[in-house]
Amino acid sequence: MDTGLDMLKRRLPPAFAREIEDRLREGNLISLAGPHGNGVGARLDREYSVDNNGQEGEPAERSGIRTLLDWLASAYEEAEGISKEPQQWILAESADGALDLLLRALVPGGGTVLVETPAAPEALELMRRRGIRAVPVDCDRDGMLPDDLRRKCEAAGGRPAMAYVTPHYSNPSGRVWSRQRKLALLELSERLSLPIAVDDTASLVPFAEVGDPVTDREEEGSKNLLEQTAGTECEGTAKEMAGTEVEDLSKDLKENGGQGDTTSLDVMRQQAGLWGAEIVSLGSLERTLTPQLPLAWLGGEAKTMERLRRVPSLGSSSAAGAAVAERAGRLHAWLAQPPGRG
Repeated sequence: MDTGLDMLKRRLPPAFAREIEDRLREGNLISLAGPHGNGVGARLDREYSVDNNGQEGEPAERSGIRTLLDWLASAYEEAEGISKEPQQWILAESADGALDLLLRALVPGGGTVLVETPAAPEALELMRRRGIRAVPVDCDRDGMLPDDLRRKCEAAGGRPAMAYVTPHYSNPSGRVWSRQRKLALLELSERLSLPIAVDDTASLVPFAEVGDPVTDREEEGSKNLLEQTAGTECEGTAKEMAGTEVEDLSKDLKENGGQGDTTSLDVMRQQAGLWGAEIVSLGSLERTLTPQLPLAWLGGEAKTMERLRRVPSLGSSSAAGAAVAERAGRLHAWLAQPPGRG
């Protein structure tokens, strides 16, 4: 019986079909359907996490991933002033794959997850597939309403499995949460031991200056971005970002009257001394600057990262691992070139 790939090759010009066969033979072609045809990328434990301090003779793929994770740790420390060891980061194949890993680790066997109103359709679909009950919490322009947040926790038996939030440029509302709403969520997290999954895939955290989302440097930053991407695969996307999305973001924030606060929950937890709040951050440039390099990363406390690493892999191949490592190397090379992270 013909496979879908066989049917595809018959429909393509001979030269294209030969290229597909060559890439399959070389291990350079990966199915976008995912290991179970659900479109969710698998996370490879050995390839994508950092478990030791590195050894002589380390494989090139692992070295490339380690280099990117080291860069991310340094970039976040510079942006937020909080130090995380590279071991506190995990690399995933995509933003959806990273969220799927979180759901499998923190909501095993189904459960209740608190979400914003409205919430990202992609996230809701992942939860549905996992048999997870998504409970919407009422929101306004500043974020989740604290009273409704508490009511929904009580309705879920006092402790939902997790709260999934996008406090910076929420999808699809575009809202930026206020400081008061973030503090209310952190306080509830500490009191109920409620893990918070913070999706920052729409926020360029590694490039940001905390608490200074709109500055006079935007024009220069856009110019630097175009200079960095000139002649690369990311150039077209960067032009679009620099020409439209940055301006739209600045306009939205200014029209918001300064109500939104882009301070990360990690920073706010430290400032408020709410150390019992458990936070896992999900970051990526896939949905902003580099759709050609679909990678994502998860960061959190060491104990939380260990929980993620214990989750069985959905299944993968050495070719998939090599492809992710290659993308990680390319992304790091692009991020690290002058003028840097500005």
